[in-house]
Amino acid sequence: MAENWGIGSTTFSDNGGIGGRNAVEARLDFAQNYLDTTIKIAETRIPSAKLRPQTINELFLRHGAILERIGTKEALFEARSKYERFWAGLSGIGTDAARIAVKLGDLNFRLGDSNDALTWWTRSLSLSQGTQQTEGTVIPTISQSAPSSPSAQRTLTSALVSLSAYYSTSGQLQQARQLQETALEVLRSIPSSPNISGASPPQMLHSLYILHRSSLISIHLAEVLYALRSPQKSSFDYLTRAAESSERVALALTGLPFDPPHAEGSGVHTPAPDATILPLFTKSHAMRKPATGLLRDARRTAAEAWNLMGILCEQGGDMKRAFVCYKRAVGWAGVTSDQNVPGEGVLDADWKVMWANYLRARDTIQK
Repeated sequence: MAENWGIGSTTFSDNGGIGGRNAVEARLDFAQNYLDTTIKIAETRIPSAKLRPQTINELFLRHGAILERIGTKEALFEARSKYERFWAGLSGIGTDAARIAVKLGDLNFRLGDSNDALTWWTRSLSLSQGTQQTEGTVIPTISQSAPSSPSAQRTLTSALVSLSAYYSTSGQLQQARQLQETALEVLRSIPSSPNISGASPPQMLHSLYILHRSSLISIHLAEVLYALRSPQKSSFDYLTRAAESSERVALALTGLPFDPPHAEGSGVHTPAPDATILPLFTKSHAMRKPATGLLRDARRTAAEAWNLMGILCEQGGDMKRAFVCYKRAVGWAGVTSDQNVPGEGVLDADWKVMWANYLRARDTIQK
């Protein structure tokens, strides 16, 4: 109740608990406290066999998820502990094990334990693909075909995005490029059904999720190619692909028509700030939350891709084209391109960069 409905007028708490001395969203702080108490009660009932086997694992999973969202260092350490206990209750096979391995990889990475993160991501790849990884390989082995299970496909995709970001940000550029090119080939092999008329709502949401994650890897690859001093056209092409994929996802979720993006300025169309998720998603308790999160992520990714394209155009001396890219970026990231207001989920630091780029290009064009 605390997590989903709130706790009244209190917004933040700072009780020195799991959040330390950091301000923590009160509903999450209360929820994690309730779950902590519940787990202690449940553990006392395990010896008496009065607890169903799956109950304690479900509590560990829920508690870990809330702690992860709280996001303080203390909470992340505790979340890792809960996920490790959940893992210990599994058989080490199957989709659930693969999914928790991705979470443990991401948590270890956030906590600065890169080696452990890589081990968990590699383990997730093995579980979701049904393959064995060779010890000591430079990068994990990726099968040329995706698993048939949609759940396994999403888990595999999450692991690939995490690995892509890891290799890109750790200076291992050649390894990053190899993994990203292979990952995009695998994701393209997954049948896509993003059309409402040709797929059920769950199938559509699944396809849009895969499409958005492929756009993230395309952005990573564009940045890696730029760092490797490849021709700028290669980076620009991958950024264009990322922008188009992200825009397609956002527009499909809101039911708006899709026009292929053109940096020259034609076909510019972004959802209105108040554009809502289609009723076929909002009416579903299971799909409402992931669809809403996917729309937010797609808008942010589209903005990032267009902003990077603007930078490449500006470096190439084409300020007019750069202005079009920057304008489209702030259109996806903000409320409107005429107000200095970031949209939901857009970090202030990212918005300030995009807005400054837009203003600089606009002023240059006007002069």
